[in-house]
Amino acid sequence: VGVGDRLFDVVTGDGLVADVDREDGAAMAVEGAELGWLALQCMKARMSLSFLMNAGALSETYNCSSFILIAEHEAHSLVELLSHCLESRSKEGPGGYSGATFTLKGVLHSIRCLLAVEPGNRSKFASISGAKLNALLLKVVARHALLSDEGDTNNSGNDAIDNEAVDDAVVSPYYMSQVGFHESVCMSSHGQSIFLPITFGKKSKSGSNSNSSKSVKNCDGKDIIVKVLTLYVGKIHAASSSKNIGRHAAIQLMLRASLLRFEGEVADLTYLGKRYPSRMDFDFTDELLAAADSLLIEKQTEGVRPKPILFGRRQIARYERYGSNKPKVYANPIIAAEDISFSNMSCSNSTIDEIAIANDIASSAEGLPGGESHGYIWKWEDGGRVAIDDVQSEVQEEERNTSHEFFAGADKKSRVEGSNDSSSTSPKHRGLLGKLGNFVSVLDDEPISIFGFRCTAPKCGRNTVIV
Repeated sequence: VGVGDRLFDVVTGDGLVADVDREDGAAMAVEGAELGWLALQCMKARMSLSFLMNAGALSETYNCSSFILIAEHEAHSLVELLSHCLESRSKEGPGGYSGATFTLKGVLHSIRCLLAVEPGNRSKFASISGAKLNALLLKVVARHALLSDEGDTNNSGNDAIDNEAVDDAVVSPYYMSQVGFHESVCMSSHGQSIFLPITFGKKSKSGSNSNSSKSVKNCDGKDIIVKVLTLYVGKIHAASSSKNIGRHAAIQLMLRASLLRFEGEVADLTYLGKRYPSRMDFDFTDELLAAADSLLIEKQTEGVRPKPILFGRRQIARYERYGSNKPKVYANPIIAAEDISFSNMSCSNSTIDEIAIANDIASSAEGLPGGESHGYIWKWEDGGRVAIDDVQSEVQEEERNTSHEFFAGADKKSRVEGSNDSSSTSPKHRGLLGKLGNFVSVLDDEPISIFGFRCTAPKCGRNTVIV
């Protein structure tokens, strides 16, 4: 049994440390308490690296994205840590910590950094059931959006939360939605996991509520995430720019809500043999359910359906149209679309559906010739792509042909018009300026500017068109 397997047992409670005194080859046996301490230190180190890499402190010097690719036991540790911070609770036993060791805001930001800097961590969380992480993150957003007054922030204690922390709690499930599509959408369950339970609430299947005499309706998982995010955008970011990444992430989640995978019950998210995280850590309280149930929102627009090829192929490379042949490689077209949409946020106020961008990118990578979309050339990185020099040559040749067709059409028009003019009065530039229509004076003896316009009063009317 390797150290990694034993760490997994300690964190999840599976087998605990029954086999801890067995050697894994040359490694010495490690005591259970030391394994717990080791698991805690691994998690803390990974969190620290995520802060540094997200800030760009290391990426310019080292190619160390693999340093923050978390192990499976670390994903479990982070889910457990978030549940403890959400309830201001300490952890007992091996690798324990007090309720003052971590702040909720710091944990939320670390999780966002881990998912953003290394997309492989999204698959890692998905492998342990991404619904565990998403349910806790949604609960953070719901508490702030449903129960706090507008502009109110809880700034006391380690569970302090503000708008920036809530933004982190929204952006993380947005990243996780990439691995949470329903299998009917991607035509396969490979790499995809349950996004959220199908319902939230404490009622049993028969409809009775054993914990309360009051009737509190269960909430559908898809409905509750749309309601919470709608209120989040309206309350917290009502006056915010569309350039805010939290607002952008919320809109993307609402667009793809009907395409995500909602299955199972909240009770399925707990760990067998462990007291925490408990069912109530993942579930909504009666107060949250009542607040969500009281919200009436308009029917949401459904986003573009992703093409199955987004999930069937892996890495995709982005090349510049001109210049360097060194590509930027993405794990899949959806992550490439994230980069495109983030870069366009600063210059566009319109809503962008990233799945539509990803579909365009994948189609461009499949097409012949050129493979161009959103200003870049796209090729699959699976060993079967064409040399990028050839692709760039095709793009440039296509542009030259388009240019030649334009001027050939202009010259043809010049010859037709010139048949009615004498050779002494028909200027050579008439064909080139034929496309300018009514903006060109009919008087050939007027002086002409360097831009091709005559120095006479323009004859513009409502029918003036620039072709």
